[in-house]
Amino acid sequence: MKLIGLVGQRLCGKNLFADYIRKKYSFSVLDFTRDILAPILKKQYKPITRENLIGLSMSLREKYGIDYLARKLCEMIG
Repeated sequence: MKLIGLVGQRLCGKNLFADYIRKKYSFSVLDFTRDILAPILKKQYKPITRENLIGLSMSLREKYGIDYLARKLCEMIG
């Protein structure tokens, strides 16, 4: 299995690159927002806004550790 982590500033092209490797090389793409944060907000009946996403991610990191979101994605990978 190959694993590539994409990091960078907002609007720097992370999603563009992820879409490219997904299409060209059949990679699976996991995303903090789509795969972890948005489902939690939906369960809380909160709108998926940038403000709510940031607030949720900060509270999760404060409660469970700075690497919480990365650990959750790793669990999804197996």
